[in-house]
Amino acid sequence: MKREIKKLSKRVVTGLFAIVILISGCGGEGEKEKQTSNKDVTADIKAKYAQEEKYDYTDPMYDLERDHAFKYKIDNQKFADMGVKKWTELVEVYSDSDLTKEVGAQWILDKSEKEGELSTLSVTPAREAKYAIPDKEFGGKLNDQGEYADWGNAQQYYLVQHYDLETGEKFEKPQVTVFSIKTEINGAPNVQFYISEDGFATLEWDKVKGAEEYIIFSFDENIENPESRPYISIIDTTTETVWKDVNEKDPSKNNRNFRISFGGGEDEYYNELKKKLKDGEIDKEQFVKESTYDPESDYDKEKNKYIGVIAVSKKGTSKVSNFIDKKVAAKQTPVDAATYMNEGGIRPSYNDKAKTTVDKEINLLSSHVWVRMGDGKVTQKLVTYDIKNVKETRTTVHYYKADDDGKAVLDENGKMILEEVKTVPVLSIQFNVEGTPIKGYAEVQNYDKDSYKKELKELKKRQDGLRDKTGTVNKDSNLDGKTEESEEVAEEVRDEKYDVFASNALSEYLAIQMLNGNTTVNLDEFKEASDKEYLLDAWYEALYQNPLVLGVKGIRYDAKNNNVTIIYDDDASTQRSKQKEVQEKVKEVVKEIIKDDMTDLEKEEAINKYLCSTAEYDTDALKSAEKNNFKKVDEKYNDSFTAYGILINNKGVCASYAAAFKLLADEAGLESIVVTGNLDGTLPHAWNRVKIDDEWLSLDVTNNDNEFIVNALFNIPDSLANKVLVEDDLYIMNSELSKYVATSEDKEYYHYNDKFYSTDEIVDQLVKEYNEKGSTMLRTNYNISDDEFYAIAKKVIEKTGNEDLKGTYYLGVIYLTK
Repeated sequence: MKREIKKLSKRVVTGLFAIVILISGCGGEGEKEKQTSNKDVTADIKAKYAQEEKYDYTDPMYDLERDHAFKYKIDNQKFADMGVKKWTELVEVYSDSDLTKEVGAQWILDKSEKEGELSTLSVTPAREAKYAIPDKEFGGKLNDQGEYADWGNAQQYYLVQHYDLETGEKFEKPQVTVFSIKTEINGAPNVQFYISEDGFATLEWDKVKGAEEYIIFSFDENIENPESRPYISIIDTTTETVWKDVNEKDPSKNNRNFRISFGGGEDEYYNELKKKLKDGEIDKEQFVKESTYDPESDYDKEKNKYIGVIAVSKKGTSKVSNFIDKKVAAKQTPVDAATYMNEGGIRPSYNDKAKTTVDKEINLLSSHVWVRMGDGKVTQKLVTYDIKNVKETRTTVHYYKADDDGKAVLDENGKMILEEVKTVPVLSIQFNVEGTPIKGYAEVQNYDKDSYKKELKELKKRQDGLRDKTGTVNKDSNLDGKTEESEEVAEEVRDEKYDVFASNALSEYLAIQMLNGNTTVNLDEFKEASDKEYLLDAWYEALYQNPLVLGVKGIRYDAKNNNVTIIYDDDASTQRSKQKEVQEKVKEVVKEIIKDDMTDLEKEEAINKYLCSTAEYDTDALKSAEKNNFKKVDEKYNDSFTAYGILINNKGVCASYAAAFKLLADEAGLESIVVTGNLDGTLPHAWNRVKIDDEWLSLDVTNNDNEFIVNALFNIPDSLANKVLVEDDLYIMNSELSKYVATSEDKEYYHYNDKFYSTDEIVDQLVKEYNEKGSTMLRTNYNISDDEFYAIAKKVIEKTGNEDLKGTYYLGVIYLTK
């Protein structure tokens, strides 16, 4: 069996591509080719990663009694002679796979009275159960088992042994035994966090059998020294399986549970910085240097904050759900329109109604609104204008004296100078801000009664063109072990050279099995898979970083046989046929667009350009995903969510764009990864990071292909990416996440193409390009406000003499045209 090995950013890449032998439970009919034993493949993988594994895993222990005692024979005198002072130096218990959160325990030594006979060490629960839920009605804890009698409600625990307790010999690697406790209600809620269409932080989970109600709770955890028993606060209870953070009595408290910043955040910070620049307290260089807001400054840095759900009944409780990290959720949670950065545009929603006013020009209505998020940062979100719901009225307007920048001129008493009072016609247009609770109306004063209907249609066309393009489907992962018995496991695989992206043995093993289209995968040789967090982490990495894995719907765990079942859109034969088409297309495209003397940056730009010019975004596929709350799509759209859609059908959603880019980049010798998360903190999304000059810059090909704002998300640094691209932790192993960072701006599209100018310089450049081409698109500071944009647009109108100029801006990219 030939194997090709190379390094990819300190990650292992192998040359094995395996295709399933056609046996029961493994696919349809197909051509038989050279085969290799699956056992040999497994042994090969295990040997390659042996030195990198930090722990040795033993057989797991599931569904133990709440008060289970782990008993060991121990030569306690030997350890005393060795200077061991704490039982935790021998045996510890944790509640997380990183082994950082101690559960605590009680160690009971039963000394033998007979000389030469070993004593017995019992490791039993601590005084109080882990994740014990307060009983709001009667006080104390729900389902209280008493002191030292309950390990608690965690989904799983990690018993770590450092020594052979009988011989006193220290293990080369700590031995980890994953165990779980049998709770009165089987299983646990599997919680998903998302922002609803109307802008509310939402938790959703599948119904848990036997549950009478669900408790939503929160807790803080000390970062430096995680407490074994964090204090738990109950947020709410419900009998439903969906919960929104809505406060009916006080709308200002909506989404409050997912906020970690309650001040002015970036909006206020940036406004103060601009004042310092204007007042001469800092120069332009300092302004640019300090303009990146660090939300950590508003955080309680000593604590992590989490929200979870537990099912309860009269009999007891379930295990706790997976936890939602509030620091991550806050990045996705909208609060309100920013106060300062929207000056001149849509202002905060007092009395539940936001408002904006423009004079004459409908086409200068704000395309986006700066929205304060739960972490204090701001992001731009699209405005949807209801052009069918407009109202013609008249209003009295007071006109005050203003300077060239549109700022009010004050008299010696500091008051604005009134110049004129008029009654003018007003067109009122209702709007809402996508993915937020913000809604209101726009007023266009002195509008043209003869042309306003045409202008409204143009406004709608512009907004539709600027709409974000997203589209991933959440994978169905059920690892509770209670699935139906799995099918037969493939015993052999077929040889074919292919690069597999993986960072550990389990990830590579799962990638190879999925590239085969194998439906049943045995885990007996991978005892680390007993850690379900680790198993899921490895599966997601294998899935997202190997885009020739096509059409995976989900994963199930069969505890009886220690197998996982992979669920696909197509059978193995169909998958193989599609893989061959994709491989041939990738080679054809790279041969066409990539030249030998290209730099990595030039290769990236060529692939981005190719995808933007040949691919079409599949709006119908996105609608299908939205209709099903991003859990599934209608079968006819399956390909639009894999690399096959963009590369073969020339049509797909963001998941397809990102997968296609990675395959083309791999073939071109350009390092990249697929990233998953949310666009604008709201919509499920996929994009890429590309390694250029040792930095992993963010690239969103899907949204670079835009009629009005081109390449706004091309090689953007993290300071900008974090405003719009909120990463989750699914796409790669958690231990690897910190490696993918980018701080420099010089490879950002507008910077390296000499199309980036300061706000002081950009007017003349916009005028120059407009006069040459009839339209212009340049970039300035990412954080410009509506006020600054309108001032720039007004000056360009004055200098070009074209009062019909129209346009918009997004993250500092300004587009103006006739």
